[in-house]
Amino acid sequence: MGNKIYKVGNVSNNSIVVQGEDISINRNEQHENTKKGFDEILVDLKNVIETDLNIKEYDKKESLAKLKELEELNKRTNDEESVNKARGIIRWFKGLIQEIPNTIELADRFNKYLPQIQKLFGL
Repeated sequence: MGNKIYKVGNVSNNSIVVQGEDISINRNEQHENTKKGFDEILVDLKNVIETDLNIKEYDKKESLAKLKELEELNKRTNDEESVNKARGIIRWFKGLIQEIPNTIELADRFNKYLPQIQKLFGL
């Protein structure tokens, strides 16, 4: 009996169910590793924000709140609402970085992690 492959769930998480003599579920391991590494990204960005003297206190508070929101979105599935919120947070950080040109370290780190963040949310 041949195996049948069905894709289930959101295409961005590449969940696959194989039906045949042995039934197995294979979630894309790379996606799971990206989620685990995401916590480290958030900690690094948080540290940069907290220590950057060029970022005003109200911007720091809002930045940290945005990181917390990304952390919460990471725990959810990549539904349309989560993806749109993540996209908005990314745009917000891009605007902050443009608005405060002396945030070189934040700009470097954010741009370094941006591809991973976008991939995680299917952007």
